Amino acid sequence: MIGDELASLLPTATETQFLRAALHDLPSAREAWDAWLDAVTREGTSTRRALAPVNALIPLLSWNLWRNQVPLDRDLETLFRAAHLTEELRLGAYQAICQSAFDTLSGAGVPFVVLKGAALGSMVYPAPVLRHAQDLDLLLDGQDLERAATSLTRAGWHRTAPRALANPLHMPGLAHPSGVVVELHRRLLIPYYTVPYDRLRERSMNTRVGNADVRVLSPADNLLHTCAHAMAGFPILRWVPDAWFVLKCHPDLSWPTFLSTVVESRLELPVGVALEYLAERMSMPIPEDLIDDLRKRAAHSTRMDRSAARPWPAGQFRDLWARPEPWWRRLALMGRRLFPPPQQFALHYGLRPWTVPYHYLHRAWLHLSGRQDGVARRKSGVWNR
Repeated sequence: MIGDELASLLPTATETQFLRAALHDLPSAREAWDAWLDAVTREGTSTRRALAPVNALIPLLSWNLWRNQVPLDRDLETLFRAAHLTEELRLGAYQAICQSAFDTLSGAGVPFVVLKGAALGSMVYPAPVLRHAQDLDLLLDGQDLERAATSLTRAGWHRTAPRALANPLHMPGLAHPSGVVVELHRRLLIPYYTVPYDRLRERSMNTRVGNADVRVLSPADNLLHTCAHAMAGFPILRWVPDAWFVLKCHPDLSWPTFLSTVVESRLELPVGVALEYLAERMSMPIPEDLIDDLRKRAAHSTRMDRSAARPWPAGQFRDLWARPEPWWRRLALMGRRLFPPPQQFALHYGLRPWTVPYHYLHRAWLHLSGRQDGVARRKSGVWNR
C-alpha cells in the first residue's frame, strides 16, 4: 500500500521521542527525553554517540531542554554548549554568503523567493541558530534561471557538473568558494504536482534574513512545501521542527488556502500522511476536519497519483545497504534506486512516454558505472569543518 510506503518516511518511535524532547513543553519534554535516553543507551551506546546522527538538531534540543529546566549531566552540558557555539559561528559565515547571493541577484534585477532553512530560521524559529541550514534554495521564474546563474558565476560562484538527466526541480548547483551551494529552483516539487507558482509568488511576504530584506513563502505555502518535500523520499527529521514553528509562529494560518493549494497541486496523498503524523504523534494543532478531508480524497486517488507519491529511494547504494532493515528489503530499495518503475520515473522527471526507455537504461548504466554524480561539494574551507 502506498500509505505504508509513505509512512516509512516518517520518524520512528525513538526519533519521535527525540523530537518531542526538542519541541514540547513540560512534562512531555522531560518524559520524551528520558524515554529517548533509555532507548538509545539500552545496549551500552553512549549518549554522545547516540546524538551523532542528529547532530544538526543539537542546538534546538539543548535550547528546549534548558528552557524547560531539564537537568543534564556535565558532559552533556559541555557538548551542548560546544554545539551551540559552533552553530553560531557557522551561522555568521552562512548568512554572509547568503547576503552576497541576495545582493548579486538583486543587483541583476532577478526576483527570487528564499526557501527552506535560510527562510524558516529567520521567519519562524525563536533564533536562526536553532535551524541548521547547509545550502541556499531560491525559487525563481523559469525564464530568469540562466540570467541568475550567469550573475552568480560572475560574482565568484562556480557551476557544478550537471547530471546526465536534468534535475526536475532546479538547475545544477552553483558553489561558493566556501562550499555552500545555491540551488536555483524552477519548481518546488516534481512536474506531476501542479503547484500554482504564480499565486505562491503573489502570497509571498517580506522577512529579514541576516541583514537582507527578502521574499519568503507565506506560512500556508511553507507548511505545504515542508510536508510535501518530507514525503518525497527525503526523511530528514528537521521537517518536523520546521512545521512545528510555522504553526507556533502563525496560529492564524489560512487553512482554506492551504487545503485549496494541496488539492490544486494533487498533493492530497503525501501531505495527508505528513499532517496525520504531526497531529497524532507531535500534538500539533491541525484541524481534524482537514485531515479527514485529505484522507477521504486520498482514498479516491488515481493510479498516477499513487505512482507520483511513491517514495523515491534516496542516497548512495552503501547508505541504502547500511539501513537497519532486513536484507531483502535493502535489496529491494537498491533495485528500485537502480531500476525505478517506468511510470514513476517518467512522472518524476516529466519525461515524454516514448523517451522513457532510453533514459531508463542510460540512467541505470550511469549508476552502475559510478558516473551518476550529485552536486559536487568542496572539501576545503570553513564550511565543511
